[in-house]
Amino acid sequence: MKDQFLTLCNLWCEQQVSAEQLVELQTLLRSDRELQRIFVEYSQLHGMLAWDAGVVAGSGLVAGIPEDKAALPAIVSQVAQESHRRKSRYSPRLVATVAVCLLIAGVATTHWNGSSVWQLASGVKQPANVPQPGPNDLPPESTEAGNSPQEVAGNTNPSHLEPLSLNGVQSPEVAVVDPDSGPPTASVSPTAVALDDASIIAEIDRQIAAAWSDNNVIAADVADDHEWVRRCFLTLTGRIPTVTEASTFVDSKSPRKRTELVDSLLEDPRFAENLSVTWTNLLIGRSNARHVDEDALYGFLQRQFLKNRPWMETVGDLIAAEGRSDQNGATNFLLAHLNDQATPATAVTARLFLGQQVQCTQCHDHPFAKERSQDEFWSLNAFFKQAERRPLTVTTTDGKSQNVWTLADTGSPGMTFYDTLRGQQKAVLPEFDGHAMSADDT
Repeated sequence: MKDQFLTLCNLWCEQQVSAEQLVELQTLLRSDRELQRIFVEYSQLHGMLAWDAGVVAGSGLVAGIPEDKAALPAIVSQVAQESHRRKSRYSPRLVATVAVCLLIAGVATTHWNGSSVWQLASGVKQPANVPQPGPNDLPPESTEAGNSPQEVAGNTNPSHLEPLSLNGVQSPEVAVVDPDSGPPTASVSPTAVALDDASIIAEIDRQIAAAWSDNNVIAADVADDHEWVRRCFLTLTGRIPTVTEASTFVDSKSPRKRTELVDSLLEDPRFAENLSVTWTNLLIGRSNARHVDEDALYGFLQRQFLKNRPWMETVGDLIAAEGRSDQNGATNFLLAHLNDQATPATAVTARLFLGQQVQCTQCHDHPFAKERSQDEFWSLNAFFKQAERRPLTVTTTDGKSQNVWTLADTGSPGMTFYDTLRGQQKAVLPEFDGHAMSADDT
């Protein structure tokens, strides 16, 4: 199966894969997470190789590449390292030729076996989090020039190339381990500590005061009761207080009257209504350009806020909803932003729920925020590529026709492809915050 899988990978990289072979490749990727890791690594290796030796006549297919299989991993590493060190100007077609020649050179070797192609794909980056070999597994130490090919091939460090940064394979099973760091130690999760309201308020005040200090901001005086009660009603309910409500608050002598007013307004149904209007506008825009069911989305949000449901639950419903736009109001968020590449949905989700502007990294790494990369955008985008938006005409109870939308999960494998500014095509798995979706995730 390994040989067949790598053959399919090579055909895909060369854009020569047939429809049947593409289905077979997708089936293999769905079934085995290790194959997903190898596919990502193989495609990145394919894109990194640079052609600077040329084809020569005589023995050996490529100049500088010996026919001995033992030296192939080191040669692959050397070529990849040189490509990594300098920006290549060679065309994608020329780069693809190198990968083919390397594979052909391996097949032509007389001592080649099925596992050698597997070693070629992993020659640049050693498999991570693999138990260190025991004393009986090490090759015999020798400094003689007459070492056999088997002894050379047994070398566990054929390359000094830094490990590839691969999206989608940074799970605990394949975490990078420093061989000089000693025996692995068990990770201990920090114990959650419950904080009271006073501690939380004090920490929020501390961070706000720190921001004032950093930006040389002089805080305004504390608002008096008349100003404060007006702001409180407007913020929480969307309206100003009545004369009676304002007078009652101002005349109160309770030292906790501000806290008591906030608590009472949070229990008021108008708070849920105001918050639902605010979030409906944030989620689909005031103009509702995609003509989704705004009322259904508002109803979903109002029910969530009235029941004081956890925000994590509400967000989860919004980004994982399925069904009809008129029956499941949560579907309207993604329905308002999905297109063939799901890029608007990716950018809006990151902005609203993560507080990050990532649309810049759709085309390139962020020029100022180094932690924001193009890989990160498309790894997040891969989660939304499985969603599909379809129109549907239904008949209402009064016999009239009504156009609605349906949102469904297509069940596709989730891997997505994108082009860098250098013209390289890269493949990434659905991944967020270092956690990749495994092959059997639904």
